[in-house]
Order: sequence, then C-alpha cells, then structure tokens
Amino acid sequence: MKSFILSILCLMTFGLKAQKIYDEKAENLLNRVSSHIKSNDLVKVDFTFSVDYPGAEKTKRSGSLEQTNEEYFVSIGDNEILSTSNAFYLIDRNAKSVQVNDPLSDDDTDFYNPISLMEKYNSGEFEYAIVGEDKINEERCYLVEFKPTDRFSELSKIRIALNMESEELVYVKIFNKDATRIDIEIESMMLTMESQQKVVFDEKLYEGFVIEDLRID
Repeated sequence: MKSFILSILCLMTFGLKAQKIYDEKAENLLNRVSSHIKSNDLVKVDFTFSVDYPGAEKTKRSGSLEQTNEEYFVSIGDNEILSTSNAFYLIDRNAKSVQVNDPLSDDDTDFYNPISLMEKYNSGEFEYAIVGEDKINEERCYLVEFKPTDRFSELSKIRIALNMESEELVYVKIFNKDATRIDIEIESMMLTMESQQKVVFDEKLYEGFVIEDLRID
C-alpha cells in the first residue's frame, strides 16, 4: 500500500514552462465546463480509479470525491486524501497512519482528483486541443488531450472525455513516459449550490492512528 501511495506522489509535481498551443474550441469548451462546476458550492463525484504498471497486475478501486471550492476529500479503498488551505493529508486506513504535508501549491498536481486534473488546462503548463470524438456508453463525447510543455516531464499526456450534449466529465486518462497509466472513470457527479458543508480534518475520526506532521513552519 505504501508503494502505491509513493508511486502516485512521485507524479504529483513537475515543473512546466513553455508556450501553449491555442485551440479556441477546446478552450471555450473547458471554460464552460469549469465555470459550471465552480458555480456550485459542493461537488460530489463517484468514480473508478485504475493504475496499470508495466509488468504488474492492474489495480482497480472505487473512489469518491467531495470538493468545496479548492478544498476536497478523496477516498479510494483504504487510502484517503484531504486537501485544505492549511495542509495536505495522506491517510492510510490499513496502516493506521496520517501524513500531514504542506498544502499543495499551484504547480502541484493531485492525480487522485479528476476535477483538479481537468482544471490543469488553465495553468499554463500544458498545450491542449480537441483531438477527436468517441462514443462512450452510447453517448458522443469530445476527446481533449493535454500535453506538458516541459519536454523533461515524466508525463506524456492527459486525455479527458466530455459528453458532447451535457458537457459533463466522462473520464480522465493519464499516460506517463514509463508506460504507467492511470484511468479515472466517472460513475456519477452531483453539483449542489448553497451548501454549508466544509472540508476539515477531524482527528476524532482517526483515533489510534499515527499522525506524522511533516509541514515546514
């Protein structure tokens, strides 16, 4: 389980500096999707999270996301992530451990969160374009690919599918240069306005866990 977390964390940061290719249709589409999501106070997503390592058996788990503004809670099997303005928590229920890190910066990427991945189009770190269409579960979808502008990045590309009619996120696929692949397939998404729900770390929910604070004061 620790190796699973570490392998994901190794992908979480990459410096990217370059100019992006301008695709007006892709930008307008992503702007509409992003604005619609951000107009709601609470986003809840159920998804399937798969990781395919070269030479290893593919892992597949059910996951969920609850996001309020920029703060969110992700649960995938025995692993949980809590991201707030003050800290980034990595929780392993099987090992009964909580690792507390500094909050993510704008240059960091959480590969557990499909919404954060989609929002990377607006970071200036990728060039992106609509590369085609596909039929997924009998629904026509746009395929949009993001490619890092840093040629030294370990990331090859990110591909997302958006329903052509509803413009809802259907899946996110991450391709790495070492042939590792991460697939996030959206099962359901619920958007709620005027929610008072907050994302906070409640230590009482992790009684008996070893909590290690690695934040730099």
